[in-house]
Amino acid sequence: AASEPVPISDYRRELDLDMAIAAVSYREGDVVYHREAFVSSVDDVIVVRLWADVPGAVSFTARLAGARNPKPDARNAGDEQHGVESDAEGELVLRGRTATFLGIAGRVEYEARLRVLAEGGTVTSGRAGGGGVAGTADAPAVSVAGADAVTLIVAAGTNVRRYDDLGADPG
Repeated sequence: AASEPVPISDYRRELDLDMAIAAVSYREGDVVYHREAFVSSVDDVIVVRLWADVPGAVSFTARLAGARNPKPDARNAGDEQHGVESDAEGELVLRGRTATFLGIAGRVEYEARLRVLAEGGTVTSGRAGGGGVAGTADAPAVSVAGADAVTLIVAAGTNVRRYDDLGADPG
């Protein structure tokens, strides 16, 4: 039998413009969870830090997923490509190429990387099941169980240098 959901309370959002950090905290039962996020333009990454006031309370499964163009060119419907793989323990990589549109071949390539760094607990990479997320039933995932804190680092890039130059390395 499924357990009853624990009510969420004391929800708080903060935006520190001086430090460029967005933060959220909330209470779930006896545990207060925290999330802070910032973007580093120098390193071209998004960093998210998750922690709780109770040791070992941070557990979740993370995935990266590409999306199909909702209005593809009827002549080339669905020729976009994307896939996710686990490069190393605690890492996911999404790679793809855009769809053809109005007879113009999709040539923009992209790559996104997620690295999961846990303090305490366990980190496992594999196929963790869909968890109710469409299209992710057998997708690679990174699961964290019983961590004290976790830092997520997301980097993304494309092969676009300029509108007329697609020669950059998306990775």
